[in-house]
Amino acid sequence: MSYVYERSNGLFEIRYPIPSDVVSYLPKPNSKGFRTHIIKSLSTRDQNDANKAAIDCIKEFEGAFSVLREGVASNDFKAFCRVAYEQETAIITESFLSTETGKSGRLDQRLGDLRSALTTTDTEQLEALVGWLVDHYLDVTTSKSASVPRDTPIRNAMLKAAAGVLSDAYTHGLAEIRGLARPPQPKSPFLKAEPTVLPALGDNTPLTPEGRKSLEQYWEVYEQVKQDSTTPVKAKTLERRRVAWTEFHELTGSSLPIFKVQKSHIWAYRGALKRAPARSGSISELRRLSFPEKLEKARNGSNYAKLTQEPLKTGSGTSKLFFSWP
Repeated sequence: MSYVYERSNGLFEIRYPIPSDVVSYLPKPNSKGFRTHIIKSLSTRDQNDANKAAIDCIKEFEGAFSVLREGVASNDFKAFCRVAYEQETAIITESFLSTETGKSGRLDQRLGDLRSALTTTDTEQLEALVGWLVDHYLDVTTSKSASVPRDTPIRNAMLKAAAGVLSDAYTHGLAEIRGLARPPQPKSPFLKAEPTVLPALGDNTPLTPEGRKSLEQYWEVYEQVKQDSTTPVKAKTLERRRVAWTEFHELTGSSLPIFKVQKSHIWAYRGALKRAPARSGSISELRRLSFPEKLEKARNGSNYAKLTQEPLKTGSGTSKLFFSWP
């Protein structure tokens, strides 16, 4: 697989290029310049195991890049805000319950002071008050590999959002301390409603109901849209694409929703095509096997011819047709 290299000690590592639009968020350890690649050991000396581990790494890296691109608009950021609000509120309540009665007024006063301080528009003061929360979010979502420089639009927006979330948590805490039966509702737009089930880190966002269909189901959508268009394809071409699509969803997971497909899945399929036996439909012992089973047969030493350049182009081209990824 691309990006997988063998070290001098026999262990494999992944060297994944950092896109130019997020490179400024990934400084070198010595803070002199920025990294061009994320390099991570795959902790194995087996090429196949390294390729499998690399797919998971790529999903993680692409998810981190998405977090940095989207900033406060990220669903991950909104979900993080909800968790932070609930945890801070719980900490405040626990602190009050464990505080001696004579000191409860001090906690009340401290929360009030903090809430007032969070209304400031001064970024330096916000940095001192809530910068830790922004940094914690970045550590959690990028595995401590990225940081957002101070006094940049994306960080200032995160600081402002974090201030609103903590202010709501302190307001809720004050209400609990004062014994209000119904604490006020949060004002932060990031806490207005309970988040619905969010896509996992790195997922795409489905824009239509078809985007939630499984890979196996999606072929019917593609076939209907393509054949009803002004440029329908010939029957033989459509059949070749159907075969390639079947191979792809059998390898990737037939039940996987299409919006969860990542670039790494496409690359895994392209890599598998290079190992696949040629003319498997004409070989009796392969004809009824799934694509992964055919790969396993080829891997176990069976002397099958490999695919020529033309079928490789057909399979790779299908991924481009469906996902518009290079």
